[in-house]
Amino acid sequence: MKRLIVLVFLIGAPAFAAGQVPEGYWFELMAKTINAVVFFGFLFWLLKKPVANALRSQRENLTLQLENAEQKEKKAAERLSQIEKRMTGLKDEVEEILKKTDEAANREKQRILEQAKLEADKIRRIAERDIENRFRTARNELRKYMADLAVEKAQAILLEKMEIRDVENTMKQYLNELEG
Repeated sequence: MKRLIVLVFLIGAPAFAAGQVPEGYWFELMAKTINAVVFFGFLFWLLKKPVANALRSQRENLTLQLENAEQKEKKAAERLSQIEKRMTGLKDEVEEILKKTDEAANREKQRILEQAKLEADKIRRIAERDIENRFRTARNELRKYMADLAVEKAQAILLEKMEIRDVENTMKQYLNELEG
């Protein structure tokens, strides 16, 4: 209200300072001022509740949005924390899986090496038996060959030194042995 009075005086100040105030100026100025006060008062009274409600609604809406944003931020921070924990856990799990895989690979390598050694021993034993059998066979063939050679040599010597009568006697003696 004080501001309105100061405003009225400020509007009339130039005319008053010039020394020429028309007749009825103050009455007209007061009437216009009262008219303006009534108009703006009515306008204020008319718009006070809707504007206040709109501002309050907007403030409540902004407060609600701010609370929602804070809740979402807290949830996001919790989710991020959970994800970081899972990532740490996954890193540990990956390391554990790699460790187990290495151990399994080493065990499999050892098993394969042992199996290869067994196979090599088996092949060596088979080869030794084969060599031994071939050696035995070669020795028997050599003995047989030597025996055949000895018989041929003996036969040749006997045929040279034996006479027909000795051959006949030997044959008779052989036949008697077969009959008896």
